[in-house]
Amino acid sequence: MADLVLAVGHEKMNEGNSQATMTTVAEPFYQRYFISGAPGVFSMQSQMWTARFGLSEEKIRDAAAFISVTHHDSAFDNPYAHVKLRVTMDDVKNARVITYPIRLLDVCPNSDGACAVIFASEKMAKKIGKKGAWVRGVGYRGEEYYFGDSDKVVWQSAIQAARQAYDQAGIRNPRKELDVAEVYNPFTYQEMLFYECFGFCDFGASPDLVLKGPLREKGNCPATPPGGRSVRTPSAPRPDPGGRSRPAGHGQGGGPPDPRGETGPGPCNGGVDQFNGIMILGSKL
Repeated sequence: MADLVLAVGHEKMNEGNSQATMTTVAEPFYQRYFISGAPGVFSMQSQMWTARFGLSEEKIRDAAAFISVTHHDSAFDNPYAHVKLRVTMDDVKNARVITYPIRLLDVCPNSDGACAVIFASEKMAKKIGKKGAWVRGVGYRGEEYYFGDSDKVVWQSAIQAARQAYDQAGIRNPRKELDVAEVYNPFTYQEMLFYECFGFCDFGASPDLVLKGPLREKGNCPATPPGGRSVRTPSAPRPDPGGRSRPAGHGQGGGPPDPRGETGPGPCNGGVDQFNGIMILGSKL
């Protein structure tokens, strides 16, 4: 095993049409004709979730808008944010529809970026002598390629990836034991789905969780305090989990160190909404 490894990811989304490329990832004989890139996939997932739990359209629209406004506000505290724009709840709710129910201000930017992370063994980390973020748990799961062949609401690849990482890190109650959470959020609705799959609340309860505010800046286990993908980062850099979760005293991930926490997860998602990974980082081993 190597003692010192450099992991690098990058993406130049200005060179070509990213959504046209993502559309070609889908199954070619049937789904490719209507999935229309990432927004099409996440639109269907959002509508499945809404229908499954009988969620009020007005409530989830308010919760999604609240997430968007909060992250856009947080971007002004993040020097690496790609989008710095003051928006209101009405701005978000009245923005043009991309793929229903997703509107323009629910969507992450289409931009360039890169991320580099150095992984070191415990022995090498002590030899280097700099304060590091310890990898306390890693989880990864994949499921069926065909979009309709797996449940994207009670989303097993996300649930099981989180459980694997939690088990390795010794976490039993994520809401109480995690100090900060960098939640993968290319779309506001998907952020709420991840709250449920990662055990922050019961299924169907994340809109209430958002609107009551316990996962925001001053709440317990604040979620995505620097704004996340909703205001920054391209789609593909895959050292993403280690690069964006920032336990106390660390500046990794584009932005100042987060003083609120000792332990936090960083998830990522890929494929045709079929792969989920999560890494738990901590300031202590």
